[in-house]
Amino acid sequence: MKKTVYFQFILSLTLLINSNCARNNKDSNISTTNINVSISNDPIKISSLFSDPQVVILEQGEFPLGKISKLKIYNDTIYVLSNLQIFIYDKNGSFIRIINKSGRGPGEYINTYDFFVDESGIIEVLDFRGKKIIKYDRNGNYLDEWKIGLYA
Repeated sequence: MKKTVYFQFILSLTLLINSNCARNNKDSNISTTNINVSISNDPIKISSLFSDPQVVILEQGEFPLGKISKLKIYNDTIYVLSNLQIFIYDKNGSFIRIINKSGRGPGEYINTYDFFVDESGIIEVLDFRGKKIIKYDRNGNYLDEWKIGLYA
């Protein structure tokens, strides 16, 4: 309940600020500055972006990965959002489990849009169409959920 109220407050504040900015910009003189950017066809080396890049081959389980929507690495665990499911791997790419709970009941989701993993391994999943956030433990067991009352 507390998270829902907090989320709705932040959303309301953001909408209020944006609407006021839009109204104020109509009456003001806006000047723009062009910045020239040179685009090169030279390849970008991954080592120039990351200090210690590594390739990890993810095991194919019974549910193959499709389009990857989000990837998060936390505490030597790899979390991948793909095909509305969350795949969980260890740091070597070995498959641990999948959170695949589609439906409309408690602990089930319709359309996984995003997820968050906290410091203790708790996974919170944003269900876009179900208008809720679902909480699972590190083993994929359902803990709780919050209705958010809007498409997020």
